[in-house]
Amino acid sequence: MSLPHDHRLVELKHYMLDIAEMLTRYWVMPESDPLYRILLQELKTSTDRGAILTSLRALCRISMNLPDNNDLEGVPLAIINKLSNYLLLEDEELVSASLDFLYQYTAVPKNVAILLANAESVECPIAPLVKDLSRLLRHGENEIQIKSLLQQAIAEVPAETIPSVPADLMRQLLQKDEPERSNLWLKCVFEEHKDSEITQIALWQAYQSRFTPYSHGGGVPNAPGLLPAAEFIKNVSIIFENATAQVVNGPSSKFIIKGIRPRRIPVDLRQHVYIQCLWRPPSDPKPCNEYFPDVRFLRAHINATHLNIPVGYTKEDGYPIFDISAADQVVQNLDCHWNGTCHRFTTRNKHPVKEATQLNLALHMGIHMEPYEPKYLKAQRLKRSPTATTSTTSEQQQHIVPPKSFHPNTLGPRGMHDPRILADSETGKPLPRSAIPEE
Repeated sequence: MSLPHDHRLVELKHYMLDIAEMLTRYWVMPESDPLYRILLQELKTSTDRGAILTSLRALCRISMNLPDNNDLEGVPLAIINKLSNYLLLEDEELVSASLDFLYQYTAVPKNVAILLANAESVECPIAPLVKDLSRLLRHGENEIQIKSLLQQAIAEVPAETIPSVPADLMRQLLQKDEPERSNLWLKCVFEEHKDSEITQIALWQAYQSRFTPYSHGGGVPNAPGLLPAAEFIKNVSIIFENATAQVVNGPSSKFIIKGIRPRRIPVDLRQHVYIQCLWRPPSDPKPCNEYFPDVRFLRAHINATHLNIPVGYTKEDGYPIFDISAADQVVQNLDCHWNGTCHRFTTRNKHPVKEATQLNLALHMGIHMEPYEPKYLKAQRLKRSPTATTSTTSEQQQHIVPPKSFHPNTLGPRGMHDPRILADSETGKPLPRSAIPEE
């Protein structure tokens, strides 16, 4: 391998380099080893791509099959600079071999110290080398995707009954004529499911019980009548593409609709899911069976039905408002029964956080409403910042803190107040309506 460079000896030299590549993995080669020095010299002076590649592989495989480390000691900086230049070539094999050598070389602290000591050297500038090594860290990697099952999928529990129709949805449906009315009702309370089924008689009876009171047959003049049973059942397969009417043979034949099931929560005409009131007192195992189009109406329902706070509705847009002037009294056995799991107030909490007043509970309900709050409503609420406006009267000083009336969404999930509620400056309690001046 130390023979002079001559075209007649090139093939012989390649054979010897191939032999060295196969054997160096079994040898420990210190800096003084003659073969080690010859391989480094070949890297430094050769312009033969094949010889350079074989020399690089032979050096990288030193003591590969032995417990000893390959420290690559005594490598001239000229070789490091040369290999750094190879990283700029569009030669996949040469770049990979150069990277393998450089990563092994820089894994040894003594070699890194040598590079740092010569960081400003023209012979081997370290900045471009570090940049290239960082850039090519993932060069030639094979991306492997491993799929693992964390847990078995939990099948959704199907609804046991057909959900009731929310009041606002019912008003919209009653404005439609048949068969559009029944078609929209089916879309709102049923969904496709390939493994589910419902008997035709149960579906027909649900349709009858829902719309008979509002039809001509129920005594409502000028109201549309119900569809015939055959036409109604035929329309189910038109609305749901995968639903089919079938006959299940047995001791008693059963007529079913295969491919649909009741929704757990109904949707509106735009297919937006309603919000269900989950108020569940200990005496009732099932939650409140009321549905609302958005969080404002849900909060109005909770305040009026479960907290006994009077609720009204604006004339302009029909949005709910309620008066809290009489909602700051402590009520015995008043507690949050949201989903049967909240223990915020007195009756099930050994250390109640606040007094169980209607106002405190109304504010607390904002925490449960947060997951249902649309982004545009949340943005409106967060834009509000409480402002202090003072006014002096002959009897008492007042300051504006919380509103004589307000939309339910003005009480945020963290108890944020609308700045229009008047309160006594000393006690902090809301003023009665008689003490609030008209706007």
